[in-house]
Amino acid sequence: MGQYYNLINLDKRQSFSTFSSTAPDADGSYTLSFSNFHGGSKMWEKLMNKGEKPLLAMALTQLTFPATATGEDDNVKNPMAPMGSWSGDRIVIIGDYSEGFPPFFTPQDQQAYEAFYAAEEKDHTVDGEEQAEEADTPNLYSYASATYTAIPVGDFFKIENLGDQLNAQFPKQYRTHHLILNLDKNEYLDPVVCKSSTQEEDEDDGAGTAIATYVDAFAHQKDGIMQGLFSLLFYSNGSGGGDVDEFMKGRWAGNRISIQVKESVADLEKWMNISLEVEQELNSYLRNEQ
Repeated sequence: MGQYYNLINLDKRQSFSTFSSTAPDADGSYTLSFSNFHGGSKMWEKLMNKGEKPLLAMALTQLTFPATATGEDDNVKNPMAPMGSWSGDRIVIIGDYSEGFPPFFTPQDQQAYEAFYAAEEKDHTVDGEEQAEEADTPNLYSYASATYTAIPVGDFFKIENLGDQLNAQFPKQYRTHHLILNLDKNEYLDPVVCKSSTQEEDEDDGAGTAIATYVDAFAHQKDGIMQGLFSLLFYSNGSGGGDVDEFMKGRWAGNRISIQVKESVADLEKWMNISLEVEQELNSYLRNEQ
């Protein structure tokens, strides 16, 4: 049986649910489980499909301009309140075969986790007798599924208009070179190195090479730098169908992640650029699968 994964924010206790839905929530909004952003539940599916990648890119991007910024057309506003709301938070794509406490758990995480399952066990026991319906098997996947909040898609943008909305979030005067940073390890991914095999030539680049350095350029790509980021965020200590052994315990799993303008990162020369290493690992794996 395949292992399912869920993209979660450990600090804000929010999730990108892996399950698709065609109906709105009670308040009329759609959650991130809406089928347009459902890239599959297994590691291979999440790695290879676009799925939640555009939403994660925007949630992680630290704003360098006001939320009310306008584009060339004054009628185009930047309406996205959750823009950057995950920047600097601990992010992981957790598998449902993960047992025990993951290494990135804090004492506070563990305390909340244990309290929840103690209450679950009590609810399924009457006069010392265990009831027929058992509580979920304790692990971070089931814990997050039961207790974390799913973010409404409507808080990001109109789902039928991804390209225009990306352009609205990043007016041309604010488009610049962004990096994906690991704030705990002082490592980063650079889209110039960790490129997408599908990206088109950047007409603004005089060298005539394919470089997608803007978030609105690489956010909606299914491969390239966002695929590299996903490969670093998976975590499970059990294996199932659809899993890739090399990515089971990602080196960035549970770390604080942010997407920031390159020029804004202080002492960047002291950071480690792991882009080439990640790109080579991905390409090596993909060649073996062809």
